Amino acid sequence: MLLPMTILAGACFFISLYSCQIIKWINPIVTQITGVDAALVLNISNNTTDILVIIMQIFVCIIVFVFLMFFLRKYLSKKQDNYHAPTWGCGYQVTSPRSQYTASSFAQPLVKFFGIVLRKHKHLEYQGDLFPTKTSFETHTKDVFMSSIYSPFFKSIKLILSKFLWLQYGQIHLYVLYIALTIVGLLIWYIGLS
Repeated sequence: MLLPMTILAGACFFISLYSCQIIKWINPIVTQITGVDAALVLNISNNTTDILVIIMQIFVCIIVFVFLMFFLRKYLSKKQDNYHAPTWGCGYQVTSPRSQYTASSFAQPLVKFFGIVLRKHKHLEYQGDLFPTKTSFETHTKDVFMSSIYSPFFKSIKLILSKFLWLQYGQIHLYVLYIALTIVGLLIWYIGLS
């Protein structure tokens, strides 16, 4: 089942590379059947065809070169012993979250530039000895929009809506009554407009 698809795919690839030449081959047949010169319709001149053929030949040479390099690399790598080694992680072989760069390290220049707005908090524990046993440094940058805009806004909405909790009794017939009263109120409002 794969062979016909491979042949068709290869034919498509061949046609894409030598389309101008194929148009030249089928042009007499198209002209005889339809009476129309396909080359003139497609506005293909000899100069254009020559340039496109050169480009296609260069492209084919590049493809052949890439395939040759691929097989050469595969052949040469068979003779060598491949070994696995740990990925270089910021210069640390034994990696842990405490000894790696975090996202804040990469964002530090921007955070410093917008320091007035972002207000980064620093926490440093350091013993002034020559060889301190324990030292820690932490930075934390709050989300300005979350802490200054979104959180107060949604907290106020939650506070206002909590005043209406008495409407929720968990009884379906009361909810149906609310819906019926809303529909009646909308009908009165609509009749009043008309």
